[in-house]
Amino acid sequence: MIKVGVVGLGAMGQNHARLYSQLKCDLVGVADVDPSRAKEIGEKYNTPYYSDYHELVSKVEAISIAVPTTLHHMVAMDFLKAGVHCMVEKPIAISLIEAEEMIEAAAKNHVNLAIGHIERFNPAVIRLKQIIDEGTLGKLLIISTRRVGPSVPRIRDVGVVIDSATHDIGVIRYLLGKEPANIFARVGQLKHPKEDYAIIVLDFDSTAACIEVNWFTPHKVRTLVATGSDGIAYLDYIEQTLTIHNYHGIETIEVNKAEPLRLELENFLTSISEGKQPSVNGIEGKAILRIALESNHNNYFSSPLNRNEKLDISSFSPSQKPKVVATIPCFNTQDVIADVVSKAKSHVNEVVVIDDGSSDMTAITAKTIGALVMSHEKNQGYGEALKSCFRAALANGAEVIVTIDGDGQHNPDEIPQLLDPIFKGQADIVIGSRFLSKNNMPRYRRFGISVINYLWNLGSKTKLSDSQSGFRAYRKDIVQKLELSEKGMGISIEIIEKLRRMNAKIKEVAITCSYTNNNSSLSLKAFFHGFSVAFSVLRIRFMGALNNN
Repeated sequence: MIKVGVVGLGAMGQNHARLYSQLKCDLVGVADVDPSRAKEIGEKYNTPYYSDYHELVSKVEAISIAVPTTLHHMVAMDFLKAGVHCMVEKPIAISLIEAEEMIEAAAKNHVNLAIGHIERFNPAVIRLKQIIDEGTLGKLLIISTRRVGPSVPRIRDVGVVIDSATHDIGVIRYLLGKEPANIFARVGQLKHPKEDYAIIVLDFDSTAACIEVNWFTPHKVRTLVATGSDGIAYLDYIEQTLTIHNYHGIETIEVNKAEPLRLELENFLTSISEGKQPSVNGIEGKAILRIALESNHNNYFSSPLNRNEKLDISSFSPSQKPKVVATIPCFNTQDVIADVVSKAKSHVNEVVVIDDGSSDMTAITAKTIGALVMSHEKNQGYGEALKSCFRAALANGAEVIVTIDGDGQHNPDEIPQLLDPIFKGQADIVIGSRFLSKNNMPRYRRFGISVINYLWNLGSKTKLSDSQSGFRAYRKDIVQKLELSEKGMGISIEIIEKLRRMNAKIKEVAITCSYTNNNSSLSLKAFFHGFSVAFSVLRIRFMGALNNN
């Protein structure tokens, strides 16, 4: 039998332990940060218990993770990297970056990653799916769901969209079998630290879906209504009832009632024993999270984000500016990263830190300050870190991407200066130039960058004063077109060269910079670094000239 365990023994985790003790598997241990809780559940189901979940990693083949959402990624990665199959309670993670890392880890280690979207296993939902596919309702026009009720004190790390609406987003995607083309939302915060009510409208072209969630209705309601051209179906998630009304009368549909969580865990165990994917895997979980995150971002009823259309940023009003993600590639910058992240957060929607194999506390410090952190296991170079920045920003729904070096030389309070030309439709990429204002750049560094600039500008129609600046802002659609190969500092030139070939609009704005002993050391390494970049400039320009002929 498969050896299983449970991490997190709260409202959901205790039920995972209960069901595993009944199913055809071997419950070999449970863990919770509260030792008394771990002892209580362990003794109840006659299984070893721990206050440190790491004790379970080497003992299990499969694990259920029912910890707060903000900890899903951290806990799951420890098990996935150890080759343990994971059932993670929904949502998959707090961000798309973390979700993608979990999916990649599962694939790399050849294990299953299941996400606990429990309503997908509700027998009434499964029966409704069959009825829709059979055409009983005719052409499906509208799906409306209500998931409202009193607040849940145990949920503190996320709001009602991430916690509750993801249930119905998952169900609606399952019923329709496709992704929404547009997302509209009205989200608000009334009584709780995070959003506590929302109306979300998902446009599936021929079908519209409306999701209502809140945490202050005095009684609990969990319903779905599906309206078709030939009938209407009423579903109650809690009672697992399904009724169809049409011109012939009212029909109560027979539903084989069962505990959805039991069906979900059985599916997870079967997927492992039969070597197949679970019904709701990591990719499904990420797709659901993306819609929830976009719903929180698209908090208005006009100018929706259409994934199938090129974004015209210049058409956005000030209250509808696109999502901006600041990305920070860094390596051993624990002394300055907190200041860079905290300042950047006040000017963008999200901050992503790419830790390029640091040996210090850079990643932990950045995450503590509130950044989303993605770490390379070892140092791969500036070029690879920047590529990870772009991938992470796009995966997290960015429409404008800001890159800013993590060594503290740039002032994040100048981010609005880079964004303004993009918001006004004046540029595809904006480069912050250190040579358009006075600064304390060391003379050797100024000389080296000037040489690189000279080599770039030689014979080029696109003249730049600072081709090496890492402080830039990009439109999403421009970044999506880039195919980059440089692994080192030469990537800055490679990007400009490829954008030049695209006839992209490149603009420079003046920025300040500050150099300290930490970020401006003069050494033989710095000399060879400059030589390497200069060589990259000549090589990239030469290849560009060949491509133009």
